Order: sequence, then structure tokens, then C-alpha cells
Amino acid sequence: MTDQIDRAQERDQEILSEHIYQHGRLSGLSGRSIDDSSETCVDCGERIPEARRAIYPGVKRCVYCQRDRERTARVR
Repeated sequence: MTDQIDRAQERDQEILSEHIYQHGRLSGLSGRSIDDSSETCVDCGERIPEARRAIYPGVKRCVYCQRDRERTARVR
């Protein structure tokens, strides 16, 4: 059971990363570099993985906080 949950969480992470990458690409963030990104999430303080910072230059939040923020924005 644990293996299935781990695989589901990994897949969820991949899907979120792809959505964030596409959003950043379409939002014109391609002019930013990894140096413009925060190393830690501004909301929860957790470390943001280098891969995420490279894919989404200028990122300030971890995947989970960004997901929660986007969900909250959709509700309004």
C-alpha cells in the first residue's frame, strides 16, 4: 500500500511541476534566472528544491503552498 501512495504522491508532484512550468512560460517569466528565486518558501519556510527553482525562475513558494494559494484564488 505504501508503494502505491508514494507513486501517487510522486505523480502528483510531477503534474504540479509541469503545470507550474507551463504557467511560468506563458506568464513571461522566462527572462528570470534561478538567482531570482527564493531558496525557502515565503509561506512555510521549507526549502524549495533547486529543480523547481530552475524550472520556474523567480519562484517564491514551495509546490504545496503555491497550490493552496492558487486554489484559494479560484474560490474567490
